[in-house]
Amino acid sequence: AVGHGVSTALSAEDALEVARSSEVATEQQVAGNDPQGLVCGLKVSVCPDVPSNEQSVTGVVRMADAGTIAIERISEEISSTVCVHFPRTGYRVEVLDDGEA
Repeated sequence: AVGHGVSTALSAEDALEVARSSEVATEQQVAGNDPQGLVCGLKVSVCPDVPSNEQSVTGVVRMADAGTIAIERISEEISSTVCVHFPRTGYRVEVLDDGEA
């Protein structure tokens, strides 16, 4: 009813295969008024704003606006480029030096 489409059950193996055979479709674009001064291609790490068991995810900025950041990274599980989307609220984005990513 919210408009998120139709979901289909998928095994972990099938999900990895879908990711492996797909290409990143997220548009490369950062809002001009980004409060952190993020730009496409900047190396960053994204992690929860509160202590949790989630590990940080490191990659390069592909898209960012007031509500979302998407980073591109190489997935070790599928040896392919993936784009991971995070909400900006509740997550911390840390800009990394060139040698850290």
